[in-house]
Amino acid sequence: MGTVVRPFKEDEEAEYDFDLVCQIPIAKENTTAEKLKHMVGDRLKEDTVYNDMLDDEGRRCWTLDYAEDNDGIGFHMDRVMS
Repeated sequence: MGTVVRPFKEDEEAEYDFDLVCQIPIAKENTTAEKLKHMVGDRLKEDTVYNDMLDDEGRRCWTLDYAEDNDGIGFHMDRVMS
């Protein structure tokens, strides 16, 4: 979409924030948003790499915190279900 601008280090949210959307082939009438979210969360928790990166559970998504760079600025990805 364009050039990525590095966030200010002094800013409290000095991280790159990547939002990802995954499409799961389940009919909407066969599940709920809550069940779908927990299905994805359970799968992330099964993986030792992603389980270690999981942040506290969000209201609508799962956040994976990736390593910070040497200057204290890191990035995280929010997994959003649709």
